[in-house]
Amino acid sequence: PTFFEPRLSRRSEVSGKAKADLLRKSTTVEVNRDPSFLILEPDFVRAVPLASALRLAGTHWRDNVGSDFTFNLSYPTADIDVFFSHSWRSRWWLKVVSIMYHFNVQSAFMAACIAHACLLILAHLDIRSDVLELQTGPFVVWEEGRKIFARSTIRYMPALTVFLLVFCLKQRLCWCRQPLCFLDKMCINQTDQEKKLKGVQQLGALLRHSRQMMILWQPEYLTRLWCVFELAAFTYMHGHREGSVILCPLKLPVLSLVLCLFHAVASLGITIMAPLTIWSDGHMTWVSENVPLSLHYIYWWALYYSATFCGLYLLPCVFLWRFCRSSVEDKLTLRSQLLDFKVDRTQCFLEEDRTYVCECITRWFGSVSKFEDYVQNELAHVILKADTEAGGLPYGSILVGSLSHLLIGSNVAFDQLHAGAMLSGITIILVTILITFCSDAIAIALTLRLAASEAESSAGKSFFRKHMFGPILSAGLFAATTSAGLALMHACLPIWASCIILGVAGLGAALLHCPSMFRLSSQKVAPDP
Repeated sequence: PTFFEPRLSRRSEVSGKAKADLLRKSTTVEVNRDPSFLILEPDFVRAVPLASALRLAGTHWRDNVGSDFTFNLSYPTADIDVFFSHSWRSRWWLKVVSIMYHFNVQSAFMAACIAHACLLILAHLDIRSDVLELQTGPFVVWEEGRKIFARSTIRYMPALTVFLLVFCLKQRLCWCRQPLCFLDKMCINQTDQEKKLKGVQQLGALLRHSRQMMILWQPEYLTRLWCVFELAAFTYMHGHREGSVILCPLKLPVLSLVLCLFHAVASLGITIMAPLTIWSDGHMTWVSENVPLSLHYIYWWALYYSATFCGLYLLPCVFLWRFCRSSVEDKLTLRSQLLDFKVDRTQCFLEEDRTYVCECITRWFGSVSKFEDYVQNELAHVILKADTEAGGLPYGSILVGSLSHLLIGSNVAFDQLHAGAMLSGITIILVTILITFCSDAIAIALTLRLAASEAESSAGKSFFRKHMFGPILSAGLFAATTSAGLALMHACLPIWASCIILGVAGLGAALLHCPSMFRLSSQKVAPDP
């Protein structure tokens, strides 16, 4: 084992203690009510550390072909933290990214913020690096009638690097206890058919002794009999325990990360190009001499809107719109699959597994028809309620996508304050708050609502309305909300006016995303009592 992996060489000691704990648990009254929940073979109730499940960039998720090597990465355990429920037909890299996102994104976000704060403190103490302090061309700030020359740096780039490192390698970098997970390929023997059968027969015990189930959801999930069986059985056994099921749509974490990387590249481009164009001495002087002070905010908003609409958002919003339409279609598919669920419509990798699954369904639910009724009613209510409360893209995922705004905004504010532009520095702090916490949240929420309305009435529309109207309008929304914040930097508005604009934007973001505020893409599910 590597330095960061559990010491599996002591497997005999772990197995002995685990067997004793498992046998103790199997004697409880609750488990003994149904023989399918008994732990009859402790060696086949196993889990794998999350670091091992994600090793080698998640290559274990590429296919469902196991080996003795993958099986030996797991070991018997008394408690399973997370039961991964997924379809092998889903793209493996989407599942790996989603798992990393669920377990690592909060730590990565905090690590990036801490690293950036440390760099700002070092810069304040004049402990500088020539590379990190690489400066762009000077830009002009007007403050109380005087011209101040300031420079910006790429000091925020190391924090983004820290974010990516922690996001991808937290399990290798962290010495704390690794979550123990169930992954069928690694925890059920795939090379010995007799051992494989014993592992499958212990599925009820595995589900019973798992604290949480993480659903790696794609539209094909509910077409697989084993997936629906695992989900329904888990919720049936665990009753109404809060947070026992985690719904993780695979596309949402990817969108959040793509937004983060897109904003990082865009921020670097703005840092380099803006001082040479709209923030240059010539342009700033022209604005101060030719644009009335009362029209500064409108002028700068129009200028930023034109620049961001054409040069920043128009092309990316083509792909964003496709995601939004796909997200809406997935919601409709999820609802249809749940409300019209029938066991005979599902598929099994091995058709002989259907007999065993149907036997368990009959024993646990009474009959196949009762199981179908359970999925169509109770389980559908649980899943659809969680999906509705998520509000499209949860606010926490949008905040991760806006990390670059937070880093570059605080960096520019620091440079302004360091140059002596106190009022401008405070204004940029307010602008950073507005763009980070409000702008993208409002634009994405409105874009998703627009995509939903377009999906409901797509028949009989022209080519422009079907393929171009959505991307253009979503680019306009992003440009409008972003420009509303950026224009405050040069509008010479009093602080109280900037605070009012910030308050209105914050209220709009809260109304659009409530009750999904501060949730990540993984939604905790619990049935109503």
